Amino acid sequence: MELISVIVPVYNVERYLPKCLDSILCQSYTNLEILLINDGSTDMSGALCDEYARKDGRIKVFHQPNRGLAEVRNVGLANATGDYISFVDSDDYIDHDFFLNLYNLLTVTDSDIVQCNYQVVNESGNLLDDRQPKAIDGEYTGYECLQNLYNEGFYPANVILWNRLSKVSLWKDISLPAGILHEDEYAFAYIYDRARKVTITSQVLYYYVMREGSITNTVNSEYIIKKQFDYNDICNDRYSFFQSKGYTELASRTIAMKALFAKRIVKGIKELDYCDKKKQELLSRIQRDIKKYLKVYLNDKGLRMSAKLRFIRYAIGIFD
Repeated sequence: MELISVIVPVYNVERYLPKCLDSILCQSYTNLEILLINDGSTDMSGALCDEYARKDGRIKVFHQPNRGLAEVRNVGLANATGDYISFVDSDDYIDHDFFLNLYNLLTVTDSDIVQCNYQVVNESGNLLDDRQPKAIDGEYTGYECLQNLYNEGFYPANVILWNRLSKVSLWKDISLPAGILHEDEYAFAYIYDRARKVTITSQVLYYYVMREGSITNTVNSEYIIKKQFDYNDICNDRYSFFQSKGYTELASRTIAMKALFAKRIVKGIKELDYCDKKKQELLSRIQRDIKKYLKVYLNDKGLRMSAKLRFIRYAIGIFD
């Protein structure tokens, strides 16, 4: 059996960690290397990691000061020695056959990445019916996955790390950027570009727990603005990458997404309950970005003239 490295970020999840780890330890596929990275937890999470490590030799524990999710995952990637990489969030849990089924699917289909369907549940384990993805079985090239980066109807979402198994070679020299929200979005332009084949199964093997206080359950205005700024920065990186690879269509789609988010950012900033000075600082930030890419916006054939005129106004500081 080939070795699977399982990266589990841990931060203040003492209520959820035992269920998560128990679901990993009881897997039908047993050749696992389980990397627990405790990111400066202030509750009993770190002690729980050490306790589980004493019980099972497959577990390796790393303790560090709080640095954020990206740095945690980077520590896991740097210390993984397996043939395959998988991520499990420490407040979630997985099916008994998660690794066995994904490994078998990967080998039978000769894929580089396989991903499963998942269910969204609350802290009591009850399904949240309005949040269930509608996955279908399918096989794709890496480039086809790149074409679907901005397709919200492509299920399950193809820019999350935790519902999949991938060859470790895809992650060579890739690290996640620190300090941004949903940093996993950053990696996939590079990962999919390296992948020959990606296979999706509609089988539910992962359970995503929607809990109070989690990053993805935060909806305040300040969070939304930061998320949009971070996504804009990710699009900047993708645009440069796609241009360097000669992926003209993908670069154009990325510019369209930047245009959409610039409009949302400006609208969101104007609605914030901030002083005028703080709002102006944020508007100046998006203005600098628009100035940098203004020629690209104006030359892009996919953008409407109304959008181009709007960005000319933004570039000179008119945000009406």
